[in-house]
Amino acid sequence: MTVLPPSITQSSDTKPPQPLDDTLLHAFAVETNALLTGAKCQKIHQLTPYDFVLSVWQPNPTQCPILAAHQHLLITLRKDAPFVCWLNATEFQQLQSLYGTGRNTPLVALLRKQLLGARLENIACIAGEPILHLHLTTTNDLGFKQSVTLILELMGRFTNLILVESGTQKIIDLFNVVTETMSRLRQLRVDGLYAS
Repeated sequence: MTVLPPSITQSSDTKPPQPLDDTLLHAFAVETNALLTGAKCQKIHQLTPYDFVLSVWQPNPTQCPILAAHQHLLITLRKDAPFVCWLNATEFQQLQSLYGTGRNTPLVALLRKQLLGARLENIACIAGEPILHLHLTTTNDLGFKQSVTLILELMGRFTNLILVESGTQKIIDLFNVVTETMSRLRQLRVDGLYAS
């Protein structure tokens, strides 16, 4: 069974676990690419202020007999213990029984608009950095194919979730805006250009 992240299971007096490093994230990306390439995003939930779930459907689960067609990507953006993992249906139902169907925030509404029906092309881990890039193909309002990247930066107080246009690297939306007063070296804002 998948170990759930601390923002879901951990009490306030429990020491947070060691954060994921780039080695573990690389293994996560390799396994995901082997089993879930081509999966389609069906639902997006925000269970808590820090926890998002992307539910995907793999149209060809026969490539791995033990893999269910429906999987749920849990993304935790809590700064003291950012986390990402896959949940099976039973684990996801346990979370729903605790938190319901989640929150309707502007960010999750935009993610639903952009990503529902999108096809997962691959996941890439940035070498030496706890950063994951989820490359997806979706259809825009005009009916044309569009490539977008959902970037997970799991870096302590700099933890972020950023959706960008793959070609231009233009930021569509993000979890944490970073202004010039917050960082002189790297700003992140809607319509700005993403740079790692």
